[in-house]
Amino acid sequence: FTSYYRENTEPEFVLRPPPGWPERPAWLASAGCDEDLRSIHRRLYDPALLRPRNKQPSLVTYGEIISALERTAPDISIRLLGGHGQTDVERAADSSGRDSRITNALPKLVSGVSVLREGLQGAGRGGEIETRILNRVQKERRLELALAVLLRKSFLRQSSGSKRWLEERVPAISVDRTRDRRAVVRHVMSRELGLPQPLLFSSETTRLRPAPCAAPIYLDVSGSMYGLLERLYAALIPLRRQLLPEMFAFSTVVTPISKADFDAGRISTTGGTSIQPVIDHVIESSRRSGARVAVVLTDGHFTAPSKRSAAAISTLGIKVHLGVLGLGPLNDSERWVASATRLPDDLLAEKT
Repeated sequence: FTSYYRENTEPEFVLRPPPGWPERPAWLASAGCDEDLRSIHRRLYDPALLRPRNKQPSLVTYGEIISALERTAPDISIRLLGGHGQTDVERAADSSGRDSRITNALPKLVSGVSVLREGLQGAGRGGEIETRILNRVQKERRLELALAVLLRKSFLRQSSGSKRWLEERVPAISVDRTRDRRAVVRHVMSRELGLPQPLLFSSETTRLRPAPCAAPIYLDVSGSMYGLLERLYAALIPLRRQLLPEMFAFSTVVTPISKADFDAGRISTTGGTSIQPVIDHVIESSRRSGARVAVVLTDGHFTAPSKRSAAAISTLGIKVHLGVLGLGPLNDSERWVASATRLPDDLLAEKT
């Protein structure tokens, strides 16, 4: 880029770092160019602006660039790196001469895309099947998102501020050389050997994820959950990896679900439904470990626990959050229920 684009000509100087970058950048090289473009250029390449202390980074948006280009160079014409069909070699690369096997495969690919497009529009062979598949995936994604909101609201709101999130450092590749310990060596070796200067360097980025929380989830595996349990499992898989909760299955008894059993979809059930064993288990766990939060995922069809157990839940300050799948009762008027959330019920369409 530095050898191809001129540092003192607008707007192409924006496509390259200034001379001497990054150790001693000569920002005055573009002194005669538009000030808005120069500001954009500075914010794109100045490490001090990209990572300022105690401030947000100075970001550049596409809207700023487009606005500046429309004002300063409405009839813009820039030489671009890469193949753009301007020479015989480039046209050959873009044509079937590049690879005969790709040429033979293209008609089949285009035909397949056309059938899929027609199907999504409700016309052509297989359209209804493809539409149903996409609708089903969309519905299952809705259930996963609803569960994510419920679990994070129930588990993570017990802690505040930064304790709710963990910062992960993820390896990345960037043109910013300041994070690569080998950058200086690579720069010197390239210069000594007469090779092009390196463009990409090892870097890292950060992302936030919920802090793991060892809080219990009770999963209804009774007979009335038939047809719903499989989808509930599928939606729980990515959330379990994020929140790392303890999981239990309940019907008329409560049994722990190990990670291996959960991944394999193995569950045991007596077929019936009773919330009493769940409440007893929550109370016992709270007295033993001090846990104060539990989530119960169910269809809502069960009899209320004993008044004594409900009173113990209130006395111990335990928050039991219900996630009700389907059209069953919410039970939100019960004394022992801290909150009740209706999960997406459109997944019942096939069942009903």
